Amino acid sequence: MEECLAVRLPDLRRLGLLQTGHLRSGHLEVINEDGTVTRIWVRVDADLDRQAWLTIRLQHRGQPLEHQIMLDPRPQPLGGYRWCALCPITGRRCKTLVLPPNGSHFASAEGLGLTYAVQSMDAYGRAHRRAQKAQARLRTMSKYTRHPTRERLWDAILERDLMLDDLMERTAEAVATGEPLMISQLSRQTRQARGRDSL
Repeated sequence: MEECLAVRLPDLRRLGLLQTGHLRSGHLEVINEDGTVTRIWVRVDADLDRQAWLTIRLQHRGQPLEHQIMLDPRPQPLGGYRWCALCPITGRRCKTLVLPPNGSHFASAEGLGLTYAVQSMDAYGRAHRRAQKAQARLRTMSKYTRHPTRERLWDAILERDLMLDDLMERTAEAVATGEPLMISQLSRQTRQARGRDSL
């Protein structure tokens, strides 16, 4: 999921593109994981006497790609509309349309069968990921960021490092004694032990 290009309807609404009875267009700039920027041209044709459509156009893998997706704006009791797109695969309403790196069309994450990387990670992977995210956030912080915020991130990094050390020690003990290795159980025991130590 993290590697996909995403078009989010709340972003289009903030840009003023989702307005009933109007034809509006604009550009989105999506920052990829490698730091490159992809420009996506979008057009919303919201003539509600007929149907509302979202057109997405971009250069994908060196080729022009254009995709049309039906929108489903529903009137709200206090006025205005709640905007959703209809997934071309499942037909269900969704707020985010994604394009996989090797894909050829936008659809919902559910329709494409995508998951977040963290869903397939074990305790080691999740701990590493959280520490890396905290470090990345520290690197990009303004020099005017308040001291308590920085301390909180350093504490999160230290806690994850200590947890990884404890997990490695418990894993080594389990291997030495020949016990079956269950990472989720070790992770739970490690968190409980660290909780007791902090009291």
